[in-house]
Amino acid sequence: MKLKRNTSVIISLTVLLAINMFACMSMDDPEMWYLKGLRYHKKYWYKDAIECFDKAISLDQNYVDAYYARSLSYKEEGLYGDALKDLNKVIELDPNYRNVYNNRGSVYSKLCMYDKAIEDLDRAIAIDPKNSNAYYNRGSTYSKMEMYNEAIRDYTMVISLDSKNAYTYYSRGFINYKMERWDDAERDMRAACSLGYDGACSSLEKVIKEKNLGK
Repeated sequence: MKLKRNTSVIISLTVLLAINMFACMSMDDPEMWYLKGLRYHKKYWYKDAIECFDKAISLDQNYVDAYYARSLSYKEEGLYGDALKDLNKVIELDPNYRNVYNNRGSVYSKLCMYDKAIEDLDRAIAIDPKNSNAYYNRGSTYSKMEMYNEAIRDYTMVISLDSKNAYTYYSRGFINYKMERWDDAERDMRAACSLGYDGACSSLEKVIKEKNLGK
């Protein structure tokens, strides 16, 4: 009971601190709108987040963090053209902004601009050779381009960096399935299934069935 009461006190104090922080900020303070936008984004309220980032940018047209954050909300809403504009602005303001080339590359891929996507993702990986998200995004782009060996290479790199990434096992397994590499497909689907990706469990049954038919 004492622990529960102490936890309630801590939560209440945290809420009060947050309220006081925003209360001390002016409505004309772009940082206030930016922080509010981040809170909405974390709650998956992307449209509300975009409105807050809009306000932050209207108050400071060089607010690079707000442009970047808004691009992420646009991306979640499927507004890839708007996301691209914001990411271009981020690069204009700060060419070394963290992870910007990875995110712009993934947006280019969504827009089927694959050559530009690969160019950005190559750059993201050159900047950070351990960026597993960039390898995954490049692998997905190669897959869309039907460059399957290159896609498998990138998915394999993701797995070497994050061996518990169930969806990457599934993605690699799906390509192996398309290439009729039954043993590799079965291995990947089994790994993805064991790591908790339910979609891989049903796919595993299909792979085994196809494998047995091919014998």
